[in-house]
Amino acid sequence: MKHEITVPEVGESISEVVVAEWLKNDGDYVEVDDVICEIESDKASFEVPADQAGVLEIKAQVDDTVAVGDTLAVIDTEADAPEGKAESEEPSEKPEPKEAKETAAEKEQAKAPTPTEEDEKEEADQEIRVSPVASNILKEAGINPSDVKGTGIGGKITKADAQKAVEDQGEKPETEKKEKVSKSKEKVK
Repeated sequence: MKHEITVPEVGESISEVVVAEWLKNDGDYVEVDDVICEIESDKASFEVPADQAGVLEIKAQVDDTVAVGDTLAVIDTEADAPEGKAESEEPSEKPEPKEAKETAAEKEQAKAPTPTEEDEKEEADQEIRVSPVASNILKEAGINPSDVKGTGIGGKITKADAQKAVEDQGEKPETEKKEKVSKSKEKVK
């Protein structure tokens, strides 16, 4: 049976969200309560859990804007769990994908120098991922997101990170303002 995962109601005034990140891949077997994706509104970020076990079929892509109640993904609840999750009725079919994955992993290990450079670029890109709320806070404060270290999933800049950056920035200008005020008072005397 196919079970739809829809955008949950996340607030009274929120009518649509953006798919921020898929934490599970299309075709992955998911368990109940596995967090499958992260969605964002202009006010907050939310995790969407699987409410059924089965094979995930992604319908909405990253950066898609999706209305509350619309389908994010479908879970095939009749699909067999992989060997590690439950007993398999067809053991001859299960080893083939694992062998393919091992071969791919071996190929990646053989190319170690190139992925390292790519990983650094990906990390730099991930460091600049910003939640909508954090983006608004940083924009209002005139802070460049690349100057803030994100503590969210994959180095994403969260609301708390943005607030801390504003506080940190706020301390420096206040000190400078106090020094300028003291100097101007000295000139007046």
